[in-house]
Amino acid sequence: MKTLIAVSTAAMMVFAASAYAGDDCNDALVKVDQLLQTVKISDEAKAKVLELREQAADQIAAGDKACSETLSMALQTLQQ
Repeated sequence: MKTLIAVSTAAMMVFAASAYAGDDCNDALVKVDQLLQTVKISDEAKAKVLELREQAADQIAAGDKACSETLSMALQTLQQ
């Protein structure tokens, strides 16, 4: 019984952590989308940002916390 409770608690903690990371990533994804509409960048830079955006969206869907780093790179490219 104690093992079941420990496993259930661990699973809930992992789910909560990935949901929190997903919220942060979703906010950053919206910011990338907004900046894509307004910032003037080269076609090459825009292609890189769109590739990073797609990668981050896939990471968000998979619950991968690496979406934060991917979106950070996209935002840096947009702000150069």
